[in-house]
Amino acid sequence: MRCLVINLDRSPERLTHIGSQFSILGLNFERVAAVDGRELDDAVLTMQPASKQWKRMNKAEIACFMSHRKCWAIIAEGSDAYGAVIEDDVFFSPGAAHALSSAAWIPAEVGLLKIETFRQKVFLSRARVLADAGRSIHGLRGCHVGTGGYVISQGYAKRLLELSQDAFPCPVDHFMFDDEVPRPDDCRIHQLYPAVCIQGVLLDSADPAHGSTIRKAVDATVRVKPKLKVHQKLWRECKRLSLQAAALPPFLFRCIRYRWTAVPFG
Repeated sequence: MRCLVINLDRSPERLTHIGSQFSILGLNFERVAAVDGRELDDAVLTMQPASKQWKRMNKAEIACFMSHRKCWAIIAEGSDAYGAVIEDDVFFSPGAAHALSSAAWIPAEVGLLKIETFRQKVFLSRARVLADAGRSIHGLRGCHVGTGGYVISQGYAKRLLELSQDAFPCPVDHFMFDDEVPRPDDCRIHQLYPAVCIQGVLLDSADPAHGSTIRKAVDATVRVKPKLKVHQKLWRECKRLSLQAAALPPFLFRCIRYRWTAVPFG
């Protein structure tokens, strides 16, 4: 399985870091030159359609999306059934050696498998497929942000390229791992449990090589929260209560099929 690492030309220290991580695992990787938001002109901002749901992305976020599309294209045009996409600030657990050395352990029905954790609670299907003695694969529901590490099939890479060909609706991690982003029914997301990689910023590292080059805050900052007047707030609360009542049966059904938990790293 090919392992692609996204790295900016102006971030050699991050390449050194991720190189040491792969060296510890005894694995090779291919560097993919990241698109640099500093080198993009304002025209790229039009790639995100106007939306009441999502805040406007900046050039760095659009460049991040474009960088991942470069990786999808490499995998889609390659000969391997699966490829791994890794960002250059992650740390691996020892279990990553097995996860990244071969795709033989991945069930055929899995097209997109998140192998990192952002240490936030998500809905994971109670049904699972064993990946090895201490790890399992679960269906992922809700939103699990971050694109630090994932495995993607050749077919799924082609689908994501098609879905993002004309526009980038939101940051790439939401595009890939957020249920609120519409996707075809056959585009299912899976999660490796426990995860085998984590972004350095979540390890409280003081090394600047491990900080985000895109944005510091995630998830809560990307959706639009308009300021409302008093009558609008009252109407919103009434609507919210009615929607909660209507949503209770499917929520209970989800709780039966899924469990609400944080994905551990290890």
